[in-house]
Amino acid sequence: MEEDTPAGHIGERLKSAREASGRSIEDISSQIKVRAPLLDAIERGAVEELPAGPYATGFVRTYATAVGIDAEEAVAEVRQMIAEKNLGLVEASANYEPADTDRIPPRPLVWTALLIAGLLVLGYIGWRTFTLPSDDSVETNGASAPARPATAAAPAAPATPSVTIPADAVIRVAARETAYFSLEDADGRSQFDLTLDSGEFYTVRPAQRSLILRTNRPQALRVLAGNIELPPIGPPDTVATIGLDSASLSRAASNGATTLAPSATTAPGPVSVRAAPAPRPQQRSARPAPSAAAPVAEPPSPPVMDVAPANEPAPAGDAG
Repeated sequence: MEEDTPAGHIGERLKSAREASGRSIEDISSQIKVRAPLLDAIERGAVEELPAGPYATGFVRTYATAVGIDAEEAVAEVRQMIAEKNLGLVEASANYEPADTDRIPPRPLVWTALLIAGLLVLGYIGWRTFTLPSDDSVETNGASAPARPATAAAPAAPATPSVTIPADAVIRVAARETAYFSLEDADGRSQFDLTLDSGEFYTVRPAQRSLILRTNRPQALRVLAGNIELPPIGPPDTVATIGLDSASLSRAASNGATTLAPSATTAPGPVSVRAAPAPRPQQRSARPAPSAAAPVAEPPSPPVMDVAPANEPAPAGDAG
């Protein structure tokens, strides 16, 4: 094949430039990261021994740059040699060249990176295995594992019986201890307010059933609807409200109301004693004793007063 190689071809010029610089093929191979046999084939003009495609021109370009020869001229000559030998190689594109061999990472670094990646994958698999619960329904290898049989559902807690407060039920607000409350309309405007002492109670008037009761001491008040005592309307020492209409009271009663004994339905304590009708001053004062014309028997314990709103005459004297 040597007789087919033109005299003074690019390979010989590359060899002459290398020898003039005092370097061996091994020195150039170490510098440009191209194997020495390939460099020897370039110097001999044996382009058929070079890799096909753009690699041959890429090696020649790198070699020419290393020994100080015009790289573009060297590449053009190698392409011509390849065409003359009709090797059927595709010419290298001007926009496509092999990667710079100086940028190829060393083999130990590659193996170290692969080892670290493998350890990370194994660590992740171990973490998934030992920290996450297994799930039999997870698909494995593209096949869905049979799902575990459904366990019997736990019996549902019995629903709280629904309680209905009639629209004509007698609503009372009783005090366990001194407490203030107000009755407000839907816009939050106070229509009535009162402070009850311990043992007193207030009977809500029918016209007030559309209002909302508000207090800042829910634990001090009891709300009774007929013979039903509603649960506390809020946590202790918080502002709490409850509507006095039938629907609101029924909802509250369904959350744990207490049914009182018949003897306790008249009032949340001893039977109250009402005073005879008389206009009330702005400041609450002691009620006058019942008149001699309508005596009322005294209960065995001190009476509990059903307090009437300010500036409103108390209802006619009765029991309860």
